[in-house]
Amino acid sequence: MCDLDTAVKLARTENVDPRLFAPPITSHLRLIIVKKQLVSGDDLSFLLLKLLHDTIEDVSECTKYFTSLALKANEVGASFDSEIQHVEMIPEGIRKQNFVSKYKLDWFLAQSLLGYSKSGEKTCEKLIESGVFLVLHNLREKYENDNEMLAVVAKIVSNLSKYPQSHQHFMSTGWIGILCNWLNSDSNVLELKLAAAKCLYNLDRDIQFSLSDSVYLVSPMYRNKTVDCDIVFIHGLLGRVFRTWRQSDLCKNDQDYTRCWPLDWLSKDISAIRIMAADYETYLSDWRIECPTEKLTLKDRGEYILQSLIAAGIGNRPIIWIGHSMGGLLIKQILVACEESNSPVLKEVLRNSKATVFYSVPHRGSELATWPTIVYNVILPSTEVKELMKDSPVLLSLQNKFLNIVRKRQLHCISFAETLKSKLGAKKVKIKSLMVSKESANLGYGEFHLLSTDHHSTCKPVNKNSDSYRLTLEFILDVINNLNIS
Repeated sequence: MCDLDTAVKLARTENVDPRLFAPPITSHLRLIIVKKQLVSGDDLSFLLLKLLHDTIEDVSECTKYFTSLALKANEVGASFDSEIQHVEMIPEGIRKQNFVSKYKLDWFLAQSLLGYSKSGEKTCEKLIESGVFLVLHNLREKYENDNEMLAVVAKIVSNLSKYPQSHQHFMSTGWIGILCNWLNSDSNVLELKLAAAKCLYNLDRDIQFSLSDSVYLVSPMYRNKTVDCDIVFIHGLLGRVFRTWRQSDLCKNDQDYTRCWPLDWLSKDISAIRIMAADYETYLSDWRIECPTEKLTLKDRGEYILQSLIAAGIGNRPIIWIGHSMGGLLIKQILVACEESNSPVLKEVLRNSKATVFYSVPHRGSELATWPTIVYNVILPSTEVKELMKDSPVLLSLQNKFLNIVRKRQLHCISFAETLKSKLGAKKVKIKSLMVSKESANLGYGEFHLLSTDHHSTCKPVNKNSDSYRLTLEFILDVINNLNIS
């Protein structure tokens, strides 16, 4: 039996034999002692949740909501539709089942644990000490064919991997082999693949850096790969790592359709690059938001992403930034913050920033910001949307500061704009409009191209010959060649 370090190195080796890894701890051993009694299975799951609920207060309102819901449902074991104040929080497939199904109970449990796993080191220590790895094994086995549930389990595991005190538990409970299988799974099961890559990266003691819940390693996923340049992707409003960077939906039924072209195309077309992707939640409106969240301004969110990227090792080699919509504004905010800081670390990030790629970025604001006042059921624009108002003073100031940076440092820039209208609205009201005009999407510096597509699709190429991909690839290759880092 190999030790943790050896097991992690093997799991991060391409085409490794999965038989080399210890199997998950067997079901009859998944028990702990509570009040001098052995507890396992579902009892363990909800005892753990009750312990967290009673002892940890510093968690999000969303986590508290799901925890209370799960505990009440588990205790009552009967229909409680009237207790659910935010039924839209629950995926439709789960909502349609009769309350209270075992699946729904486990969904609430998983969402609760996900919230606790994002609540800091001390909370994660409590999770680990209380047997969370055994609970997650139970969920993984019960829903081995349910990618939606497995995705939540994978997120929890990846969040725990950030903390060194969790590492030996990955080994002792048999998670390394599971992560290896997920890492080598089809790229269309992206949630499991990227979570496994993050976990194993965090578990690798030869790596000085760590990936937080908001940063994913897209490529290379295996050890011993040469990296000369970092490419960082940041999605926009309502986007996520797992859906923003996919191939066009027009090709969804194609056999070689990809949910992540940076992974399946870009990493193969350019050698010696590392691809990172930032992930964060946003909302169009504060009305019926799934979970109450902290009101983050562009500046606040940019700071959080910047610190997460620095913790991941961004800044030590040349960087090319790629952003869609609000993601481009965050890139600008990050570079402006680095320019205005006296921190040597941030100055290094700025010094190594060589180029930007902008897809439908509203440099001068967006018409989208005025839509919620006239769209049915969307009446309270979120913090993010308010900052995107056309000719917003915040955005105009950011634009001027950013242009000063790119001219001073001679950054390479390429921008793309949509030319087709997008739809937004509720079931009974639909509005079609350009979300970002070509005037707003034009940085006023570097290359500028119009695309025959709508806002959401400017970063979703139909194929490798699409302008949105072909021109981006050519641009990146030119930048790398000019830096002599090929």
